[in-house]
Amino acid sequence: MSDISPVKVSVKADLTESIHKVVDTVVAPIQSVHKGIAKLFSACTGKWFANNDRQTALIAAQTAKDVADINAGKKEYRNGELINLELAQTPEAYYRQISENNGACDAKRLEAAMLEAAVEISNIPEEEISDDPLNQTFFNHWRAEAELIDEDDLRKWWAHLLVEEAKKPNSISPRTLHVARNLSREEANLFQRIAKGYCGGLVLLNPPLNNPLFGNFGEGVRLQDAGLLMSGMSRRIDALVLDQKYQIPLPFLDINIAIVIQASSIILSGYGLSRAGQELISILTLPHTEADVLEIAKHLTVINPNIPISVNKIYDTEKDDQGQVVRYKWTDPIWVNTKP
Repeated sequence: MSDISPVKVSVKADLTESIHKVVDTVVAPIQSVHKGIAKLFSACTGKWFANNDRQTALIAAQTAKDVADINAGKKEYRNGELINLELAQTPEAYYRQISENNGACDAKRLEAAMLEAAVEISNIPEEEISDDPLNQTFFNHWRAEAELIDEDDLRKWWAHLLVEEAKKPNSISPRTLHVARNLSREEANLFQRIAKGYCGGLVLLNPPLNNPLFGNFGEGVRLQDAGLLMSGMSRRIDALVLDQKYQIPLPFLDINIAIVIQASSIILSGYGLSRAGQELISILTLPHTEADVLEIAKHLTVINPNIPISVNKIYDTEKDDQGQVVRYKWTDPIWVNTKP
């Protein structure tokens, strides 16, 4: 069946062109291949690098045969494709043309997603990336969806999932990947916006309408339907005794700010997160601003008007032997609702 027309002269399946593009863009500026990039492309290409010499020889032999067929009038090189003139007008040839074109488009989309992931992971210190190989089943499912994504921002979201899984294999369950692949671009962006109100284990609700703090009621329902949010619930958070005072710190480490509540306990109301929502929110780089945190603090003041609440800059942390934060150190308040 090797003569079925048309045949692509460049071999798309091994992603040779894509690999070289990533190497030129990301890997060339550094002395050796970054560990994260090596993990991504090991999953994508399998034994490509090990078989490179063999593939080069096979391609060279096929090229020589194709040149001979062109000289003999059996084939024609047209618009980047090798056309078998004897089969060019058959239904099988037209079907193969459609299939080849679709495959080329899929390869381009995958190339773009892999490049996005490679650029992101190249900026992560290698010591933060697990030595364990990327779960191949995860990658196979990820790859199938990457070949279908055309929107740039959705591709960036999808590439980020691959990077996080490469950093810590098996951190994203197949169910979460299934939920993520069914999100539209609007739903992905909506989740990132509404998730800014994630505090104390809940996506906070704004009374009396019970809409998400950074969204409206309909948007909350939409994310429930998407499998990211659960129905509203309440949660009690108990205080730590710090400096002989009851204090409940709610940290936002992406901007090193904490809401500090001076009470023995507090009740929060909000949407719960599904397992997919929990896994996705743990890997998202939420775009918090100081204004966002102030909005959350003011919200907590409305529902707890008699409790002293402040917003403080975090300047240091104390960790236990397992690396878990056990205490935050903060400056004087940059905002306070009631003087302690």
